[in-house]
Amino acid sequence: MSVQDKIIPHIRNCDMSKKTWDVLKGLYETKDANRVLFLKTKLMSIKMEANEGVSKYISRIKDLTDNLAAIGEKVASTDQVTIALKGLLPDYKVFISALAAREKPPNFVDLTGILLQVEEMMKIMIRMLKVQISH
Repeated sequence: MSVQDKIIPHIRNCDMSKKTWDVLKGLYETKDANRVLFLKTKLMSIKMEANEGVSKYISRIKDLTDNLAAIGEKVASTDQVTIALKGLLPDYKVFISALAAREKPPNFVDLTGILLQVEEMMKIMIRMLKVQISH
């Protein structure tokens, strides 16, 4: 095993492997804590962008939650649902209201499927309106 040159000054005076391990652990745990804070902040502030499809929006949420899980911070499905709903475009407000009336909220996987269906219905409605306006 090798150590990067930039790490050597931190462990140069360690005379026992336990002490070396403790120093290395401290160095990298700080980075993990900062990464967790960065990813959580990004996740909590995620918004669907104009002209962004549901698939891409959900993928961005999933990427962040997967990155958090990889460093030991699992995000519950219910939190993913809340985050996804909070960041939807205003076009989805009626849908969000209908979802709130349900007895049991969907999990994140189910929500993804529902959102894809709603997106498709919205596209159909827009096409129908365009046809009506052109006549």
